Amino acid sequence: MNSQKWTHHTAVSQPRKMATSCWSAGKATLRFFLWSALWGGAISALTVFMTPLTQASSLSECPEAISQGAMALCEKAASGDSMAQLEFGVMLLSGRGVSRNEKKATIYLRQAADQGNPVAQVMLGDMLEHGRILPKNEQEAAYYYRLVADYPHIEKHEDDNRRYPSPNLVTEVACINLASMFETGRGVPYSLHRAKYYYEIAAGKGNRVAKEALLRIRPPEK
Repeated sequence: MNSQKWTHHTAVSQPRKMATSCWSAGKATLRFFLWSALWGGAISALTVFMTPLTQASSLSECPEAISQGAMALCEKAASGDSMAQLEFGVMLLSGRGVSRNEKKATIYLRQAADQGNPVAQVMLGDMLEHGRILPKNEQEAAYYYRLVADYPHIEKHEDDNRRYPSPNLVTEVACINLASMFETGRGVPYSLHRAKYYYEIAAGKGNRVAKEALLRIRPPEK
């Protein structure tokens, strides 16, 4: 974190920098579990996706696909299925069953996010917040986090037997990331009140990082 970033908030810059160092380790842990759960689900599903393509004509429809399963998933994503868009985007990021294409992966993730897929929304928020794959844009990152934090839900597909992050985990990550942005004034106006609000949502789900953050920002009782 660039310490010069907070020089225009002289009165509160030091507390914000301290907050940044406190929550960063917890956020990294949450991010690890979120991405591990997502990648685990997608990669475990690839066992049925690795049959090589036999029809060359299919390549013109989805040039990245190198397996029958990947092609089927690509076609399902093209039909507008948000879970397929998420899964195919993850495959394009990993290069498993497809030719790796990060730029196109973000297109599929945005399509899924725009349809309300909360996992895709949090993934895009994380990319935008930290400048991973996508150009850094903290305002847009906050927008995606709020879509999940303010309207937490995950729709379960009846035919989906793969492992994805639980609704609680996705909401916790969105709330903690958004709370930390309010706490440090990144991408959103500085507001300890809003930070406390989102930390409390995550803490209510039992999240340890959020509980520790609340102890830090709550004023001591008289």
